[in-house]
Amino acid sequence: MGEFVDIHSHVLPAVDDGSPSIEVSLEMLRRAAEENIGALVLTPHMKAGDGPEVEELHRVRFGELCQAVKEANVPVELHLGCEIAFRFNMLEVVSWPSGHLADGRYVLIDLPPGPLSPGLEQGFFELRSAGYRPILAHPERHRQLARDPDKMGRLREQDLLLQVNVGSLLGRFGARAQGIAEMIVSRGWADFVASDGHDL
Repeated sequence: MGEFVDIHSHVLPAVDDGSPSIEVSLEMLRRAAEENIGALVLTPHMKAGDGPEVEELHRVRFGELCQAVKEANVPVELHLGCEIAFRFNMLEVVSWPSGHLADGRYVLIDLPPGPLSPGLEQGFFELRSAGYRPILAHPERHRQLARDPDKMGRLREQDLLLQVNVGSLLGRFGARAQGIAEMIVSRGWADFVASDGHDL
């Protein structure tokens, strides 16, 4: 078993803009194992408006993928979660069986593009008050937040964890995202680095 855990990936097949099939998912997992990743949390998108039927579909596909991984003898341990688009009923969503990461108390949150919600800090406060640990996915890629490192710092001071994409550090999302990702790391704000892997 590899030594790394990838907490943000879109390997769950045919549910979002990630892997389109079990075959592609298996190949993604084989490559992850080759890169010394021993466990992945599958975090399909949970968009505003998605309800429990979408979450149930995720669990069904997760069971199918786990069976395929077992049969193919791929040496990666799988866990289920989701990447929740910031919304005003997040507490309901995180209470669903896969609304949090790997049956734990961590919750992966994605900020929609555009202006920051005026309810941003309140939303994260409500999650923390309910006993969850919110993780903000790839803040370096959010245009408005990336222009305001002080705001990012204030959120982190309020116990918001930050997850940087490895692709950002490698320059795959442009120089701006790379520079902000490097700043987050250099200031000691990067709690996680993850793949956010969508394809091969």
